[in-house]
Amino acid sequence: MHQRAGRYSKGMKQRLVFCRAILNRPEILFLDEPTSGLDPSTASVVREIIREKRNEGAAVILTTHDMSAADELCDTVAFLDQGKIAAMDTPRNLKLRYGTDAVKAEYLDGGVVRVEVLSPSKAGERERLHRLIDSGTVQTLHSMEATLAQIFIDLTGRGLAP
Repeated sequence: MHQRAGRYSKGMKQRLVFCRAILNRPEILFLDEPTSGLDPSTASVVREIIREKRNEGAAVILTTHDMSAADELCDTVAFLDQGKIAAMDTPRNLKLRYGTDAVKAEYLDGGVVRVEVLSPSKAGERERLHRLIDSGTVQTLHSMEATLAQIFIDLTGRGLAP
């Protein structure tokens, strides 16, 4: 069936724009919200293609509100606030700088799930964490590193626009 592109769904339009962007193998690839409107499976394919283009040597400039995509795809992240750069670094360095040096442990204690937040850099808390792990009762461990979304909110005092 023949249909004008203007009548496509948002996801179909997004895929079409993405294909047009990479069609001529640009050395610099500008992408604005490349996974917006895409289902998780298609968004995953788009992210993989972006990684491939970067690995082939293209400079990829990505603007997005999707902080998980920024974390996954970007070598450097810059947070803009009121037209100014509020922070800029690698995702890892930003998370280390603005995150918490702690691990949240959820464990069973007499049939009740308990939660403790412990810092591996503090001797007493590190020993407590080792004892919990050795007890075999730990169900989950989560690092308390900041997410890029949390860092953006902390730096700007506002949430991410949709």
